[in-house]
Amino acid sequence: MPPLPTPLEVILSIMRQDFASGKTDRAIELAKAAAPYLHAKATITAVNLDFSKMRDSQLDEYCKHGDTRESAANENSE
Repeated sequence: MPPLPTPLEVILSIMRQDFASGKTDRAIELAKAAAPYLHAKATITAVNLDFSKMRDSQLDEYCKHGDTRESAANENSE
């Protein structure tokens, strides 16, 4: 007797069948259900920059792109 598929294998199998047959709405819902088991959740990592050890070109690049941490925090608080 072959081993039973895992619940994730069942979800992915049905998702692929639905997508192939044009049932994209249901395939999307199944993809959402499977995603946490297949993809790591993004996390925020703090970075401490020591500006005293940066070269001028590195500082210029940093200033050009800006530090978006403050603006991201403001967006999340709204």
